[in-house]
Amino acid sequence: MIRILMVSVWAALAVAVIAKSAAADPVADFYRGKTVRLIVGGAAGGGYDTVSRLLAKHIGRHIPGNPTVHVENMSGAGSLILMNYIHNRSPSDGTVMAMPTTNVLFDAKLQPPAAGRNAVFDIKRVS
Repeated sequence: MIRILMVSVWAALAVAVIAKSAAADPVADFYRGKTVRLIVGGAAGGGYDTVSRLLAKHIGRHIPGNPTVHVENMSGAGSLILMNYIHNRSPSDGTVMAMPTTNVLFDAKLQPPAAGRNAVFDIKRVS
């Protein structure tokens, strides 16, 4: 009787392990084989670029599916060009990340809402 109980416990554990490994992870499936772009709002060789390249070297291992992370620089206007691109033109599927300079967050708040303003994004909606 104990032997039958032990066999059924091992069988239940084996089924649980197989079911766990067979379950699909939709996030890992999405990122597997893809390249994630990390766009930096500073010049190449600067502090933000250095930190971004260090981050890109390691962050791919912590994203399910282990995508490749590629660093690009989009400097100019204190990261306003980058933020306008991220908000208005980049895909919103999680394959593009941004590393803006810290002052761009204040620029969007301090500029009055006018037709000729440089920040054409809503900082509350940028994610």
